[in-house]
Amino acid sequence: MVGCGLSETSLDFEPTTITLPNGPVPMFPLPGVFLFPHQVLPLHIFEERYRTMVADLLDGPGRLVIAAPIDGESAAPGHVPNVLPVAGLGEILRHEKLDDGRYMIWVLGISRVHIQELPCETPYRQVELLPFLETAVPELDAEDLTRELRDAATARLKEPLPLPDSTPPGLLADLLMQTLQASRDLVERAFIEPDVSARAQLALREAERRGALGDDDDEKLPEVTVEFDRDVPPSAVDGEDYDPFAGIDSDAVDADGFDSADEEDSGDGDSGNGDSGNTDSGNGDSGSGDSGSGPADDDSSPQSPHDDPPR
Repeated sequence: MVGCGLSETSLDFEPTTITLPNGPVPMFPLPGVFLFPHQVLPLHIFEERYRTMVADLLDGPGRLVIAAPIDGESAAPGHVPNVLPVAGLGEILRHEKLDDGRYMIWVLGISRVHIQELPCETPYRQVELLPFLETAVPELDAEDLTRELRDAATARLKEPLPLPDSTPPGLLADLLMQTLQASRDLVERAFIEPDVSARAQLALREAERRGALGDDDDEKLPEVTVEFDRDVPPSAVDGEDYDPFAGIDSDAVDADGFDSADEEDSGDGDSGNGDSGNTDSGNGDSGSGDSGSGPADDDSSPQSPHDDPPR
C-alpha cells in the first residue's frame, strides 16, 4: 500500500475550481445518497414539492444540492431532519417529464460543497454554498497512489476506466469507492474527508479487505458512468457524438419525503451509494446544522421501493 504520510511536505490545499452560485440553491435531502463529483445520478421525482423544485430549476441554471440527512435522524411527520454539512452540488444533465407530471432527471455531480441552510418560502429547502477545501496528495506520492487507485478500480469493473492518464487521484478515489458498494458509514467518511490521500486510503483498504474475503470473485460491476474534463456546463453540450447516458442503469434512485411516516418504505436499508443501491430515499428536509429553517414535509405520495430515481 502506498503510504499517505505527509512527512515534511507542506500541505497543498486545493480550492474548488467551480464558480459557486452566489444565491440560494435548492437542496434535495436523500438518505444515504452522496453525489460525487463527475458522477451521473439518475433520479425519479414524484413528490409534488420536488416536482415544483425541478420545474423551477429548469427555468434557471439547473443546479441543486444533494444532501444526506444525518444517520439516525427521525422521519416523524413534521420533523425537519438535519443533513450533513458537506453535500454534492449537481446540475441537471437531462430531464424527461412524464405524462402524469413526474420527472426523470439525470444529475451530474460538479463539486463537494459546504452548506448552510437558509430561511425560505418555497416548498423545498434552500441552502447557501461555501467552498470545500481539499488537501492535495503530496507530489512525491501522487504517481504511485494514482496507479494503485486506477488498478484497484479497474479490477472491479468489466470495462476499462474511460478516463485519461492525467485523471487526478481524488477522482480515482471517488470512483473506486463507488465500485465497492460499501456501507453508508464508510461512504460518508470518504465523502466528507478533505484530505485526498486519506480518502484514497479508505477506498484502497476496503478494496483490499473485500479482495481478502473473496468478494473479487463476484460478478464484476458494469462500467461506471462519469463525465470528466468538461470546460463547459453540461447544459451547453450538444452533438451527435456525445452520449453522456450510455451505460447508465435504468434503475434510478427513488426520491420521496424523508420526514414522513413512510420511512419504513425506504427500500432495502442504506440507499444510494452505500450497500443497498436504489432504494427509496426521502427528500427529507434537513438542515445543514440548524434544523428548523426548512419547511416541514407533508409527504402524501405513495412510495414504491424502486420506482423513483431522484434523491
